[in-house]
Amino acid sequence: MGAFFLTVDWSGAAADTAAIARAQSALRGFAPFGFESISAAGVLLVVARDRDQPGLERFGDDLVVLDGALSAACRRALQQALGLPRQSDARIVLAAFDRWGIDAASRLDGRFALVVVQRTHDQVWILRDGLGQRGLHVREAGDRLHVATRASVLLRAADLPMLEDPLSVAAYFALRAPPTGAGYWLGVRAVAAGECLAWTGRRLHSSKQNFDVPLAPARFSSDADAVDAWDSVLRGACARALAESVQPGLLLSGGIDSSAIAASSVSARPNLVACYWRLSAFPTADECAYSSATAAWLGLRTLSIDGEQHAPLARLDCWRVEDESPHSNPYRWLHHHLFEQAAGHGIDTLLSGNFGDHLYPDRLPAWSWSGTFGQRPRQLLDRFPTLMRGLRRLLGRYPALPRWLAETWRQPLQSAYIGAGHPLLAVEAELDAELGRRHSSSFGLDLRFPYRDVEVIRFMASLPAHFSVRDGARKWITREAMRDRLPERVRTRAKAGSLEPFFRKAILGDANALVQRLLRDPGAKWPRYVMPEQLWAAVAQPATEAELLLIWLAVSYELWWRAHAGLGPAVLASEP
Repeated sequence: MGAFFLTVDWSGAAADTAAIARAQSALRGFAPFGFESISAAGVLLVVARDRDQPGLERFGDDLVVLDGALSAACRRALQQALGLPRQSDARIVLAAFDRWGIDAASRLDGRFALVVVQRTHDQVWILRDGLGQRGLHVREAGDRLHVATRASVLLRAADLPMLEDPLSVAAYFALRAPPTGAGYWLGVRAVAAGECLAWTGRRLHSSKQNFDVPLAPARFSSDADAVDAWDSVLRGACARALAESVQPGLLLSGGIDSSAIAASSVSARPNLVACYWRLSAFPTADECAYSSATAAWLGLRTLSIDGEQHAPLARLDCWRVEDESPHSNPYRWLHHHLFEQAAGHGIDTLLSGNFGDHLYPDRLPAWSWSGTFGQRPRQLLDRFPTLMRGLRRLLGRYPALPRWLAETWRQPLQSAYIGAGHPLLAVEAELDAELGRRHSSSFGLDLRFPYRDVEVIRFMASLPAHFSVRDGARKWITREAMRDRLPERVRTRAKAGSLEPFFRKAILGDANALVQRLLRDPGAKWPRYVMPEQLWAAVAQPATEAELLLIWLAVSYELWWRAHAGLGPAVLASEP
């Protein structure tokens, strides 16, 4: 995954050429294909290349930096509206802002973070797509505007200290994303998903483009009609995710989400390779029997690794933590070696079933429309979309703050957050997706999430809930769409396969000494955010998954800030 750093200064001041060297140093871990730099006409730009991303095009004194791409449908619509057949995405974006100004933002769709510098109008446009599928951050410094795909790059390029934002770190321990506009570093503004910023040399103006989620429930003539519609939408999402792939792969678990993606992709891409790990010593965590059954049913080639060789927190001197946030995947080594094997077998794009659970935001308790009372109450509620939206806002707020959070942060966090909205549009989903993409891109793999496809979200956001939950079983519509297309034991299987036993063994076994050393270090910072008695009770005897999670949050945070301070044992992902 490439990255870029851009400075715009129209004051006439001399260019800060030293910033180019600092920016290249900050970006060196994201430039497998080298750098491209521009220093002219009040613009300083450094692009760290990963194949053809981010894209950079100049049109006279105007400049477009595009990380990602427009959707095919958006591209066709704009080419027709602007009379620009067979033009690049960058040229289309520039023409759109030339014609429509700020209104162009609402016409753009795809996976992108972009900056348009219109020197002819002394105007800069900064925009992320509605799902926030590419990161983007800004910092104002007098007459200068700095923009980068990564917050840490903005600070390092300016030779500024990297000071963590304590409210955002508290939110991390509270299982929440940073407040809107904030990141984990002070002095940097995170561009929100769907936000368009305009800069004219004086100050930033913000315009939020809300993601177009249907407000009224969809209507279907029958259950079969709804199932067919969902099947078509999911097939389309998989086709779009694999449109540019030569050798596709799939992270195949034993659950319905990734299995449905496999079944929806195989007819168009019969060379799809099913990738999974084996954990034979952990029967409740091992799903390879279901993965292999699905692969055999669909006629897929398989690629598997022995996951027991890649325990959580092993080889910490090689453990890479993200520069941008303390979030980390405890099963990083499982993914690392599976990515490594996939890349070695020529796979260029990997599909993931992640976010499948988020498609079913059943905020009302299940008994209100299924099981006890049947489907009729929910069907009646679906006829009153205004009432349903109100109930979802009421019941869709963030859950209660965890009991381990230090009292200091309870009121500030309660004041900083309102309703969570649709789970697929939440900042947590953005962070999770970006974390996975950054890891896979280090192996030259493009990790794609069909369940974060625009059309998937729009369809499922309008789906009446009785198609999601029926007779006490979740994901009813997906299971129906997969009838006779997957093995019955996979199609009807309830969610299972937690990796918790694998993690528990590592934390209480081989990694225990390291965990104790990190958390008991006199310089440890986690006590600023967590009640010590809560963490020590969890470390002594973690009885629940929540207590294991608390241990991991503290360990991951300690590894993160220590890596930035050069204290080890982990290293930063941006290191070459």
